[in-house]
Order: sequence, then structure tokens, then C-alpha cells
Amino acid sequence: MSNLRELKDHSRENCYIGDEVEIGDDTVIHPNVSVICPCKIGRGCEIFPGVVIGADGFGYYMEHDIPYREIHFRGVVIGDHVDIGTNTCVDRGLLTDTVICDHVKIDNLCHIGHNVKIEENCLTMEIEEAYDVSIPVEAVGKIKTLSDLYAYVRV
Repeated sequence: MSNLRELKDHSRENCYIGDEVEIGDDTVIHPNVSVICPCKIGRGCEIFPGVVIGADGFGYYMEHDIPYREIHFRGVVIGDHVDIGTNTCVDRGLLTDTVICDHVKIDNLCHIGHNVKIEENCLTMEIEEAYDVSIPVEAVGKIKTLSDLYAYVRV
């Protein structure tokens, strides 16, 4: 694992890497990436430009009909050999970590909400009206219609 001082060999300009971030060997961080909260990124990952990992999720509670922001206490755990596409946001956990398991591939412009767990070997993309879905790799060649896609969706 490396920290910001050791990351300079394989990162680009304008990145912010927080103090409580661990980054595995052979992980590539592209320009303009922010990793804000306690986070562990595994080995051999690629984090593409503009990704934000560890910002608070959209969590509010109501008191006297006024919404108040919930404090997000947990972090993000990213497995080995994960790709996170350009301008994707991965929210930090509220009460449990947000987890992305090994060999997950996330498309550009996705939003991974707080406390989500994406199981290993999934492809994650946004379809239709910004719904995040995960698809097992073995299903990709079998999907021909939207109905086929829904048969394989993992939430």
C-alpha cells in the first residue's frame, strides 16, 4: 500500500488523496481524482479522470419538517483490479462501508450510493433514467434486449 508521497510515481496532476487513504501496488490514478474519506484501494486498479471517492452520500433526516444532513461515518473499500470510469462518484458509507469487490468494472458517469456493495466480477453502468445496475460478466454476451438486461440486474 502507498500513500500520497509514494503515489506521485503513478498519478497525475490535480489529485487530492486524503490522509486516511491506502492505495495498492500497480494502481493508476488519473488527473483530477479526489479520494476524500478513509479508503482502501486494492492492487492493479485504474481510477479514471474526474472520479470522486468518499464524498458524503445523499443522506438527510427530518426534524420539525426541516431536512438536516446525516453525518457519514464510514469509508470506501475497493478490491483488486477494479476500474472506475471517468466522472464517477463513489459515496462513503453512512453506517457501513461502501464496498466494491475484486474485478469490478464501472462505466463513466455512474453514481455508487452510500453503503452499496458491488459483488466481484460485475460490470456496472448507468442505463435509462440514471439507475445504477451491476451485471455479472458471464451475462454480457447473452443480453440482447432490455428485458434480458433486467433478468441479470443485481441491485
